[in-house]
Amino acid sequence: MLAAIFKLIGDPNRRHVFLLASVVLATILIGGAVFAGVDHLPVTTGFYWAVVTATTVGYGDVTPSNPTGRVVAVVVMLISIPCLAGIFALLTGSSISKGIKRLFAMEEHFPVKPYTLVIGLHRSMPAVLEELLRAGEQVVLVADIESSAVRHGVHHVKGNPAEMETLRKANPTEAKQALIMADTDADTLLIAVLLREEAPQLNISATVKSQSVRDALKGLGAHLLISEDELLAHTLAKSIETPHAADLMLALVASDDVCLDEIEMGDADAGLHMKALEEKYAGSGKVMALISQGRLYLGVESNPVAEQGDRLMLLKKIHR
Repeated sequence: MLAAIFKLIGDPNRRHVFLLASVVLATILIGGAVFAGVDHLPVTTGFYWAVVTATTVGYGDVTPSNPTGRVVAVVVMLISIPCLAGIFALLTGSSISKGIKRLFAMEEHFPVKPYTLVIGLHRSMPAVLEELLRAGEQVVLVADIESSAVRHGVHHVKGNPAEMETLRKANPTEAKQALIMADTDADTLLIAVLLREEAPQLNISATVKSQSVRDALKGLGAHLLISEDELLAHTLAKSIETPHAADLMLALVASDDVCLDEIEMGDADAGLHMKALEEKYAGSGKVMALISQGRLYLGVESNPVAEQGDRLMLLKKIHR
């Protein structure tokens, strides 16, 4: 019964219900004891009278016999009756709200297939969510904001993402990847540590500013660390040298006609130079870079030799 009530009132109203219920309980206990004392009655009778008074049942079998007892009765009524009314109003409101959401299919259900966790309140978060949804991704956002401010189609876990209890609500062990977009590097590092503890195999990406935090995240196994300030600075610098450099970078990541893909090198590719790999994979797309031992090599700056386990980045046309 209590579990059903807790589920009904929900997290936003639970604290208010507990507070009001505590006030009512304290009023009944104190008021009943005082009433029993001033009217020279057993304490149990005083508690019985206080409950009957607070619930407005009013049997009339126990009544104040002196002015002090009447004052106690007035205080009990003025405190307990409005508090109980407030509790019932919160319960009724929560029930009606849930009913309306079910009626209009407004409730967000937790994704059933592997999803992407987006954690934090970085200023770029809304744009990232939009792009992930456009790509057909299932998205779970962990952020301390109201659900009404979250885009439809995104499952929202409300709370402080730097707390383990909040992260566990997002089921990180079921996610395929996590993108940390916290406001500060300190929060980013803390969230990454908690995620790695809860989900050791989870792929973690993050936006960072500090080089020391980037190194620490690499030590935690984060595979993609993006410095927004550094990316913007290099893009602007290249755009001064080459006016359309920024357009090229944007087209590579935002075009609806092409996409970037990574493939892992097999045994047959080990020992081949990047130029040879460009010819071998010409039918699959344009070879953009070779990723070896965590470093990215562009074909124009060198001609590295691929090793087993290296990855090749291809620019591909999207076939619709």
